[in-house]
Amino acid sequence: MVEEINHRGHRGKQLIIVVAILLAALCGESRVARAQSIDLDSSKYYSLLDARINHAYKQLVHANVFNFGGVGFANMITPEEKAFHILLGSNHRLTLFKRLLREADAEGQLYALYGLYLEDSEAFKGQTALISPNFEAPDRWEDLAFVPKGEVRTAHGCIFYQESMRKMIASMANGEFDQDFKSTDRKLLF
Repeated sequence: MVEEINHRGHRGKQLIIVVAILLAALCGESRVARAQSIDLDSSKYYSLLDARINHAYKQLVHANVFNFGGVGFANMITPEEKAFHILLGSNHRLTLFKRLLREADAEGQLYALYGLYLEDSEAFKGQTALISPNFEAPDRWEDLAFVPKGEVRTAHGCIFYQESMRKMIASMANGEFDQDFKSTDRKLLF
């Protein structure tokens, strides 16, 4: 009789293990399916992205300057440029750049446009065409510096200055940032 109880107990444990494995497989499969169908535009799921990409995205939403190739005496790469390169290396870069266009400040929008310029020229052209001729970034304060309406903060070498957003977009379309972008030493980025 003791052997019969032990046999039933053992068989019950086996059944529980099989059921647990099946449930885990079904739950895991549905999580994978959900993860594959995530709409990255949904902020509810955005936290699933890599923490580094998430940090880079937030950096560009509140970018202080638009620049490639380094700034200052030591030609330091800005946090914004580092963040741009992180997003550029993401599998979801086009979605992230399009989302930045809706959520970022003017400098962040320029990084988003440049990402589209590099990765999808048709999307770049479409997005620049959507920017109203009357669009101008509002007056604002950035790091104790006043940025007038329609202008963005940029830098070249040791000099930080403001430039018309429209002029920056036109320069981008003409490839004027390409040399500075390509000159960035990749070893300094990561």
